[in-house]
Amino acid sequence: MDLQGLDHSPGLSFQEKIWERFGKPVVFLEGHGLRESFLVISVARCKFRLTEISVASMLQAILGGNAHSFNVKKLGDRLFKFSVSSEEVGSYICQSKSFECKHFKVFFHPWGNGGPQSMAELQAWEQGQASGCARDSRNMKQKKSYADVVRANIGHHVPTGDNAIPVSAEMDYQENEQEALERILSDAGVEPIMLSFAFSRKITNDF
Repeated sequence: MDLQGLDHSPGLSFQEKIWERFGKPVVFLEGHGLRESFLVISVARCKFRLTEISVASMLQAILGGNAHSFNVKKLGDRLFKFSVSSEEVGSYICQSKSFECKHFKVFFHPWGNGGPQSMAELQAWEQGQASGCARDSRNMKQKKSYADVVRANIGHHVPTGDNAIPVSAEMDYQENEQEALERILSDAGVEPIMLSFAFSRKITNDF
């Protein structure tokens, strides 16, 4: 399968490097004294529809060899198993950890013995990725805005109505309130910005 716009130059370069280092091809070929070894590829993003055939073409673009010879098998959502010519070639691929281009980003993982333990490790990895995304989302929701900090910490201290500050005392109150604002924002880890006392009062009144 020829995926339109896919650059195969990284794969051509990689297979030459493998041959120079190990004297072996990237892919497993029967009858050539090779011992097939398995790896897993996880797809972080991709512009193509993910199938065993399209992932094989992606592997050819990354690692060289022939797409069909990678013997790609789908394991789950965005997870695929594939084979290479030997364990040492597989270890070398895993050392690179990932590959990224404008069309996709993928990660390489060892398959182990291919038994239940390998599947458990992959499932744990997927759960870890999902948990990380969930934590990031929660942290974004919990992050306080400037208005939140002002409202929570000084809103109830700003005199209004009958308790408004006399004009003669306004400047001293502004200076004290500005210092309080700076301390509150510093403690909350919010980047301070310049704003007038009147605007500070408007924020607290609006909220």
